[in-house]
Amino acid sequence: MNTLDFLNGTSLVVDDFNANTNFIISDFLAEGLITLFYADGGNGKSWLGFAIAKHCTQLSKQVIYLDFDNPLSVLLKNAILMIY
Repeated sequence: MNTLDFLNGTSLVVDDFNANTNFIISDFLAEGLITLFYADGGNGKSWLGFAIAKHCTQLSKQVIYLDFDNPLSVLLKNAILMIY
């Protein structure tokens, strides 16, 4: 069996692209989808992610904030790490 055989049974049709998208932040952050931010270091990606997470909690959304770029000491210094 070829590792790409699963592609033979998969095909997209026009209706696959007509799904309604609910946005948590209008035209910016879609609900139930993965959002990726990319920029060079020092441009504020972590702070943007934290601000978006905070906004979502204010909308009563459940948030899991994962930061794999900063060491624990930086997270603690920035008061981002909260363990319940």
